[in-house]
Amino acid sequence: MASSSSSPTIVRSPYPFPLNSNNRILLDIGGVHYSTTLETLRSVPHSYFDNMFNEDAFGAPEKDPLTNRYFVDRNGQLFGYLLDFMRMRATGATPQCRGGGKENLEFPLPKDESLKRKILVEADFFGLDLLTSTEELESTRREKRRLIDNGVDEDDVVDNVRPIHLQLPENLLNDLNTGGYARAIEIGGLSGATVYNPGTLNGQVHSGWVNNGMLLDEPVKSLVGGDPITMSYRSMPDCGTTWVNEQPGHSIGVLIVDLGRVVPISRLFVYSMISDGNVSHVRVYWHGTTLPTLAAPSVNDTDWNLGLDWTPVSLFLPQLSDEGDDGGYGTVHPHPTIIQCSIPTTRYLRIEAKCDDQEDFIEVRQIKAYAE
Repeated sequence: MASSSSSPTIVRSPYPFPLNSNNRILLDIGGVHYSTTLETLRSVPHSYFDNMFNEDAFGAPEKDPLTNRYFVDRNGQLFGYLLDFMRMRATGATPQCRGGGKENLEFPLPKDESLKRKILVEADFFGLDLLTSTEELESTRREKRRLIDNGVDEDDVVDNVRPIHLQLPENLLNDLNTGGYARAIEIGGLSGATVYNPGTLNGQVHSGWVNNGMLLDEPVKSLVGGDPITMSYRSMPDCGTTWVNEQPGHSIGVLIVDLGRVVPISRLFVYSMISDGNVSHVRVYWHGTTLPTLAAPSVNDTDWNLGLDWTPVSLFLPQLSDEGDDGGYGTVHPHPTIIQCSIPTTRYLRIEAKCDDQEDFIEVRQIKAYAE
C-alpha cells in the first residue's frame, strides 16, 4: 500500500509555554522539593515570597550553594496546595476557596476539617488569603461596574480578591471588620494610662463606638473633594481608641496589632480625634517573630524593636461631609500627620500614643500604614 503524507496539525495552546529555565526557582520546603517560577512565587503582593524576592527592599535571598534551592522550614506536603493557588494567580485566574461550600469552586479546599485547618495555618504564614468566596467576587464585579458608570476611568479600576477599589496603596492597618487583615489583640496602658470604658476588645463599648476603632477603615462613599488615601471617614464621629490620661505627657496608651500577614511599613498616616482628648505623639515597635503564634506577643515581651520613636502629631478638626448614599452625615478627617518610617517585615506592631496637653483622655481616631 502506498503511504501518504500530510502536513502535521499545529495545535496552539491557550496557556503560556514554559519559560526560560533561567527563570526557574528551586525550593526545599521542609525537605520536599518543588520547582516553579519567580512570577508564580511573586503573584500575591506582600506575601512571604513576594517580600523574599524583593531584592530592592530586602536584598537577595540566600540559597543552598550545593543544591541551588531556597530552604523554608515549613510543612512540605501541605505546601503543594499553596503552590497551586499561586500558580492560578500567576496565570490570571482568581481562585476562590471555601471547602465544602456550595459555590462553584475553582480551587476547593479539602472537606476534611483537620487538614483544611492545617493548610490555612500554612497559608497564613506565607501571607496567602485562601478564603474569598464567589459571592465576594460577584460583589467586586458589581462595584467595578458602579464606579465606571459614575465616571471613573476603567483603567483606574482594578479587580482584586477584596472588594473593588481605586488603584491605591493598601492600608495595612485595616481591620478585619472593614475588609482588611489586621486585628487588635491587646489594648492596655503604661504609666497610669487605662483603657476608657473597655468593654470587649473587638466589641462595642457603647452605641456607635468601638474600642479598637483606630483600625477601622470605613470607605468614603463619595470621593469628591479629597484623596481617599489621606482621608479618614467615620459614620460614627466618636469611633477611635481612647485611654484615660492620668499623667499628661507621661501616661502611654498601648495597642498591639496582628497585621495578619508579614509586611514592611514605610509610611504612617495618623489622625487625631479631638473631643475631650487628643494625641500629641505616637511611637511604634515591631516584633521579631513572623510566625502566627498561638500566644501573641504581650506588651512586656522582650522581642519588641523600636521602629519609630516619639513623633509629634498635628491636630486638625474633622469636617462634616454629606454622604448622600446612606442618607446621613459622616465625619471626614482630611489632614493626617504623614510620618516616614522604616519598619522591616513583621507580623505584629505595638502602637503607643500619648497626650502632652492637659486633657482627660489620650484619643486616636485612626492610623493607616502603607508599605510604599
